[in-house]
Amino acid sequence: MNHRRFRLLTLAAAILASACGSGAATEPVVTSVAGTWTLTTVNGKALPYVYAASDPKLELIARQYVITSAGTFTTSFTLRGTELDGTVNMTTSSDAGTLTLANNSVSFAYKSDGSIVTAHVTATTMTIDGSVTQVLIRQ
Repeated sequence: MNHRRFRLLTLAAAILASACGSGAATEPVVTSVAGTWTLTTVNGKALPYVYAASDPKLELIARQYVITSAGTFTTSFTLRGTELDGTVNMTTSSDAGTLTLANNSVSFAYKSDGSIVTAHVTATTMTIDGSVTQVLIRQ
């Protein structure tokens, strides 16, 4: 291999290595999630989020978590249902429970049914992955 081609290959390898970084960046450890968290997107789309297109059309209008430093939370959400005849019904529901935080992961244990929901958290965002991906921001 000639010297010029070797230098080009070496340069290309260096550029690729610098683009990829030297390893996975570590996130700062979140030590508290206390505060109010508001839903901003569902599956990458802004609210309202359409869960069902018709019969009735069902849209998620808002969702919020209020988390205490004592490890408890309340959550509420508002749904809008639109019937085929145009009748609109708004429903707000709430739940509460306890949570644990470890390694930037929050586990919510709901009082109503005992279900557990897990979210990844940074200092400013919380992402809940499930049947849909919900992103909340800290207020």
